[in-house]
Order: sequence, then C-alpha cells, then structure tokens
Amino acid sequence: EPPSFLTQPKSQTVVAGSTVQLEVTVRGAVPWTFQWYKDGRPITGATDPSLRFVVAKESDSGEYGVKVANSVGEAFAQPFTLRVL
Repeated sequence: EPPSFLTQPKSQTVVAGSTVQLEVTVRGAVPWTFQWYKDGRPITGATDPSLRFVVAKESDSGEYGVKVANSVGEAFAQPFTLRVL
C-alpha cells in the first residue's frame, strides 16, 4: 500500500526561543523514508517523521512540507507555514 498521511502539521505562529515540534503520522507498507522541505528545498539531515526546533529563530520562518515514500509510492503533505516572531 502506498503511504498516506494520517496527521500532518498545520500552519502556526510561535515566539522566538520556543521549542517547535512538527510531526507526521503515516500508514502504508513499511519501511518509510521521509524528507522535510523548507521553501521548496530539502533540509539536509531532516529525514525523520518529526522536525524539531529546540530554540526557534526568526530565520526558521518559511513554508514547510514533507514527503514520505515507500517501495510502492510517495506522498506529499500539504504545505504549511511556520512563522517565528
């Protein structure tokens, strides 16, 4: 079964310095691979089902997305915006 999202992040606004945890849950045939994107570009090393900012900075603001893939196919989460003030 190709992957599909059960939950995915929504756009949000947070205060600089706060911790932000972005997560997805998926279903489908395992194993899965993940790739997070910021402003359309892959984030180096961001290949887990969650993306965490321990101390969010204004420079973390942007449009994010995530792709999950398995041997049968791939799925892209709806893009969402993270705004750090």
